[in-house]
This record gives sequence, structure tokens and C-alpha cells, in this order.
Amino acid sequence: CIDMLSIEGQFTFTAEQPQLHCATFFIGEPEEFITIDYDFININCQGGDFLKVFDGWMLKGEKFPSSLDHPLPTSRRYIDFCESGNIQRSIRSSQNVAMIFRIHQSGNGFTITVKKNANLFRKSEFYIVRW
Repeated sequence: CIDMLSIEGQFTFTAEQPQLHCATFFIGEPEEFITIDYDFININCQGGDFLKVFDGWMLKGEKFPSSLDHPLPTSRRYIDFCESGNIQRSIRSSQNVAMIFRIHQSGNGFTITVKKNANLFRKSEFYIVRW
């Protein structure tokens, strides 16, 4: 249950059966940021569903960019939709990659809009992932 997207648009994810450990990777050009807008969310946070955005990528336990190469501490790179007081409708990455982790019950899901925005102030210390 892994998706990789390099296009802008509106995307709907709905579980036909319980889904565990799903992720979607969003990729832009090196000079772009990724913005994720939550349009509609139908998840049960109290029932164990979750929806988290990570500023960067996680793959096989490794973070990209690494903690040494990213200006934010790892704890601030996760945005958890279900955490009380932390509901954000729009999230922007610090570089050209972002990912969403999701676990949800059958019938639950969400709709997001993904946009790419120009990074006019790209700094050389950011790790850039090329598609």
C-alpha cells in the first residue's frame, strides 16, 4: 500500500479493507515545495485511524533529508492530524518531498489537494531527491 506521485491535483484515498502501514510519497522538482491541503477527512482517531505528514521521506528506517541535513528537529517534521490542538488544514514541506502515513479502517479515508510551489530561496544544505 505505497503510492508515489509527482503530479499536482486532488486525490482521494478510501480503504476498501483495513489498511496498515500505508504511505504516499509526493515528489516535486528540486526548486519546488510540496503543499498538502486537507479537503475532506473521514477517519476515526479514537478508533485507531491516523493520518500523519512527514516533511521529507522515511524509507527502511532512514529519514531523508537526515536529521543533520534538515533545519527542523525530527519531532517538528511530523504533523499528526489526530493530535489534539494540532489540526492544520494546509501543510508545506521544507523541500521537494513529503509523505503521508495512514492507517484506517474499511470505509474511512480522506481527500487532499497537492500543489507544487516555487522555492525561491532554496539553500544548498537541503537534501534534494530527484525522481
